[in-house]
Amino acid sequence: MLEGRGRLALTTSVDSTRKMKFSSENIGFFGPINGVVGYGPTKSSTIRIYNISTREVSPWIKSELPRNSDDEEKIIERTPYYEMGFDPATKKHKVICIWRTSIYDFETSSFEYERVCEVLTVGDITWRRIELPPFELHNECYQRKHTIYLNGFIYFCTENLMKLGEQGNDKLVAFDVGAEKFRVITVPNFILNQPRHVYLSIYLIELEGRLAILSRMNDYTAKLWVFDDAYGNNKEMNSSTSNSSDQHWTEVTIELPYLWSDDREVSFHSVAGTELIVIESLEKQFIFTRHLYNWKTKSCKEIDINGRFKYYPLISTVSTLVESLLHVR
Repeated sequence: MLEGRGRLALTTSVDSTRKMKFSSENIGFFGPINGVVGYGPTKSSTIRIYNISTREVSPWIKSELPRNSDDEEKIIERTPYYEMGFDPATKKHKVICIWRTSIYDFETSSFEYERVCEVLTVGDITWRRIELPPFELHNECYQRKHTIYLNGFIYFCTENLMKLGEQGNDKLVAFDVGAEKFRVITVPNFILNQPRHVYLSIYLIELEGRLAILSRMNDYTAKLWVFDDAYGNNKEMNSSTSNSSDQHWTEVTIELPYLWSDDREVSFHSVAGTELIVIESLEKQFIFTRHLYNWKTKSCKEIDINGRFKYYPLISTVSTLVESLLHVR
């Protein structure tokens, strides 16, 4: 149920559960984007694409990332991070994979890190090597709070975003799904210099078709900075950087439903295309409370969760359902 001020609340009961069986418990998901989701074993070079509506699934698609035989015995870990996007011009879904390889040099007793970036068009089986992003990105396998897809771009937090004194602490990176190029967005100082207490977590979310940064500031408030991405709204602009000014960002203060201390885990999930944010907190051991917050009206309502769903683990993602007939094979 989605309810706004002055509007009739409409409720309906629909069996919309999609169950999938996997041979391994360590499965990571990326998406969904326009009715399509990807998944695969974590730290694996193979993935599958799944259409939520038709339930069609692709065969396993394997990356042919070249191995350097001289360094192979020195490699400690090779980890892929997958994200999915959509090109509105060609109507094609694409998957981007950033590989991070840890190599141990026994002679110097030190670690080195190598990165490789690949792109796959859904429906194909061949990965293409592309240029690396200009900064180290904050990649993750499970809860995706540092990346968001929006209007033909995949936005990433840099690894050092809002870390004082670190390179790239004032940068976001946008990947143009159609052009397969990266672009840097500079975050203004009035956001970076906000006083924070013990909460350092940053979220990228979508609100009404716009990018936003969300950060919990203290026990009872969070702040939201909504970005007007002029480049994202006009792809004819040819630039690899976006020096956003203060005027491009709108600051909003969110009052949390309760006084939640730092020992309570709180997470935020936007409902794409709407004014709504799902605020989720761990109330007791394995018991969750969820609230629906409207960032424009600043109204908040608890979501009634019955039965086994009250004990489900933390939400991985919240998305509006988009039906698709796309063939993923």
